[in-house]
Amino acid sequence: MFATAGGLLRDHNGNWIVGFKRYFENCEVIDSELWGILDGLKIAHDSGFQKVIIRRKNLEVVNLIHEGVREGFNSALVRRILLFLTLFSHWNLQHIPREEN
Repeated sequence: MFATAGGLLRDHNGNWIVGFKRYFENCEVIDSELWGILDGLKIAHDSGFQKVIIRRKNLEVVNLIHEGVREGFNSALVRRILLFLTLFSHWNLQHIPREEN
């Protein structure tokens, strides 16, 4: 299945900083969502940000990461995301319903 991952970074005032996108030829939707988070965290870290708020409309992805925090979820992508999150002084992961996005 063809999928994309992407997102954007905004500053604390909501101003656009950078957008990003990646294409996958064979990838499950859940994995592309996780790759989007990981890519965004890498860009934020490389840009020197110390605090991040991650907002996703996919509740399953949000739950996977939160469960990984609590239970050590056995997914390589989730583990990499959790590792990157330790590099920030503050982070917050939020589910934003599609209607509010």
